Amino acid sequence: IETAEAIRGQRWPSSGAPIFAVTAAIEKPLREQCRVAGMDGILSKPYSQKDLRDVLSTMKRLVGRKRAAN
Repeated sequence: IETAEAIRGQRWPSSGAPIFAVTAAIEKPLREQCRVAGMDGILSKPYSQKDLRDVLSTMKRLVGRKRAAN
């Protein structure tokens, strides 16, 4: 969470990079903290191949938007 906040607080190009948390377990308060810190998503264990594909698809979409904006 601290790293996401630090990255989002910067003004350099990578501050807009997609940030996803991978965690062993996620409770609702932690999920909200991650969102507030600027993370784009969370993948919690155990996860399925579909869950992983969804996260990767979201990352690809976010990177594509950033490239199109530049």
